[in-house]
Amino acid sequence: MRGSLWEEKESNLSQRNRALPYLLLALSIAIYSCAHPARPRGPQAAGVYHIVTRGLTLWRIARAYGVELERLAEVNGIEDPTLIKTGQRLFIPGATRVLKIEPYRPPITLTARFIWPVKGRVTSSYGYRKGESHTGIDIGAPRGEKVVAARDGVVIYSGKGFSGYGNMIMIEHEDHTVTLYAHNTSNLVKANQRVKQGEPIANVGSSGRASGAHLHFEIRVGNNPVNPLLYLIDSKE
Repeated sequence: MRGSLWEEKESNLSQRNRALPYLLLALSIAIYSCAHPARPRGPQAAGVYHIVTRGLTLWRIARAYGVELERLAEVNGIEDPTLIKTGQRLFIPGATRVLKIEPYRPPITLTARFIWPVKGRVTSSYGYRKGESHTGIDIGAPRGEKVVAARDGVVIYSGKGFSGYGNMIMIEHEDHTVTLYAHNTSNLVKANQRVKQGEPIANVGSSGRASGAHLHFEIRVGNNPVNPLLYLIDSKE
């Protein structure tokens, strides 16, 4: 009986001795992992930080560094590309040095005229709506109706990467004003494409956060939204 107990103890000890190297290896891996954590993706990758100065827009910064607008917004956790603030710190992926970017200086008065991007009734006006700022107008129109460019310009964004807007298009015009067209069923143009005033660019829809088919339309001077009804041809308040 004592012999069998002794043999059992020796067997257990032998198993522990055999397992010891593996335990030490696992422990060393755990210690190394804590001392050398995996490099996270995103802002910790190669790049630089750019401080937003007065008059800069996200798309102006993106274009200066050659980064896609959607990518720049994504790595910086920006849901609305029209909302960046002076002093904000933006990570520019892939950049090797900080660039000096000339800020946009808006004209004293905005004299350019815009055509209506779609025919329809204004269902929600510019200004405060239910206690929240509404930075454009909503134009009710049948689903699938053609949306046209309000002025000549260059498409600086076409996609659906921003929260709430659904399929969205942004066009920059000669004086650096920007028009925004959101909640589209589909976009008909691509980024960097030149468009003429009146050219079809999208179809009316209700993508994103939208109640019913309509076009959300904005005019922005720099980062600042203005009331589109003041600049649309033949508009009536």
